[in-house]
Amino acid sequence: MRRRIQPDSARARRVPSHRTIGVVAFVGAFAALPTLLAPFVARPVDGTTLASHQLDLATCTAEELSALPGIGPALADRVIGSREQEGEFARVDELDRVRGIGPSTLDAIRPFVVARPRVPVP
Repeated sequence: MRRRIQPDSARARRVPSHRTIGVVAFVGAFAALPTLLAPFVARPVDGTTLASHQLDLATCTAEELSALPGIGPALADRVIGSREQEGEFARVDELDRVRGIGPSTLDAIRPFVVARPRVPVP
């Protein structure tokens, strides 16, 4: 903080520096981050939070997939198409075979999906 002497007073008054103001604004922006990001938090179709359950890649629909972070309707359709053409996903990591799903998208959706291949009924 800088000290500035006021002309009518012999006492020094503390005036916040530009650095202090910048730090306060930076911290304030992070405090508001959850409120700003709330509309973009992934929500499943039924209205519950995604943390309450995981989507099974073998049975989920395109609508359920599009509720995941970073997955839109077009990418959800590609995931379903890959599942139908190339077979079910044995592991969540196999989602990287879908064009448009890279390491960052995979890391973002990993907590919300599980791969449980269906066992054929004899």
